Amino acid sequence: MDTKARQYWGEVSSSGEITIPRVAAGTYRLTIYGTGIFGQYVQDNIAIRASATTTTTATWAPESAGTELWRIGTPDRSCGEFRHGNERDTTRTNQPKQHRLYWAVHDFPKDFPNGVNFHVGRSNITRDFNYMQWSVYGGKGNSIRPDPYYTNVNAWTVTFDATAAQLQGRTRATFTVQLAGVKTSAGNTDDTSKPFANLAYTVTINGRALPVWTIP
Repeated sequence: MDTKARQYWGEVSSSGEITIPRVAAGTYRLTIYGTGIFGQYVQDNIAIRASATTTTTATWAPESAGTELWRIGTPDRSCGEFRHGNERDTTRTNQPKQHRLYWAVHDFPKDFPNGVNFHVGRSNITRDFNYMQWSVYGGKGNSIRPDPYYTNVNAWTVTFDATAAQLQGRTRATFTVQLAGVKTSAGNTDDTSKPFANLAYTVTINGRALPVWTIP
């Protein structure tokens, strides 16, 4: 949350160890995450002294809410598995991944004229689920749709089936969402003075609205 803080990154080895050299003296937060695992491990107040080696240990129990009924995509801090994500653009010589192209070349209303309607177990994530969710599509910077387009854009419908056996004796379910990146209309996360600087993310299940989560 501190934009002036130093950050050091590395990959944990198969033996569960990592060494990060040349870390400036100070107090740090250690964060660990793994591809395909929900949540992350956090350890605060790790003090680093100059010209010294600091060693710390961590035991991470992956986040779990019980038996998983369904999952769309992979929790890996990217959206590459969805439409226009890691798919290659074969019309270009070097065939770049489509998410690296200018955003306006993918016309969301044309790709999803009826909005996103995804049925777990039937739909195809590389075709029926987009790598980016829009609040409003088009407008400034879009030569294809210079006027803002609101219809069938920001409401995504996910349908799933559950058997009586799966729900027997159950009274509570957990719905987990991980966002790979978020940008509000403010443009910068440190500017809350602009309209819609905070966006409401709403989820409704079987007609019942869950508590609103605000994207800052």
